[in-house]
Amino acid sequence: MKRCRRSIRWSTLGISLRYLVPTGAHAIDHLKEDMILRPASGQESFTPFGSDQEESPLPGAIIVAEGNTVLTRRWVWRQANHTLLLPTTQAAEFNVDALPPVSRSEVEEICGEIIRLVQLYCGGRTHFEILSRHHPRAALRA
Repeated sequence: MKRCRRSIRWSTLGISLRYLVPTGAHAIDHLKEDMILRPASGQESFTPFGSDQEESPLPGAIIVAEGNTVLTRRWVWRQANHTLLLPTTQAAEFNVDALPPVSRSEVEEICGEIIRLVQLYCGGRTHFEILSRHHPRAALRA
């Protein structure tokens, strides 16, 4: 997983620079509920990467959450501590923040490239979904 984790880190950076879209990756091994893209109520729990201080997102801010726990806020700019990729990570989620003028076909191309890189460096199974206001939930798969 060490080679895989390092490759993922550099791959997401390269994809962000190539397509000019923010990307992120989260370990989802221990998540119990589906991930939901939604506006924050302001009551959610968030502990940012590199901190042990809990914060709450501003009401209305766009978040990805598992129940009342925030995985990322400010789109992918603020990642939670509990979903960092570690050498022991066995399942990961990648998010690509693509807002207009980025088209759906460009998002599919970006996701396809991430899938190719994950398969090349990490192996395993892959799946992708495009979350939106009309499809805000990504179901965890066994």
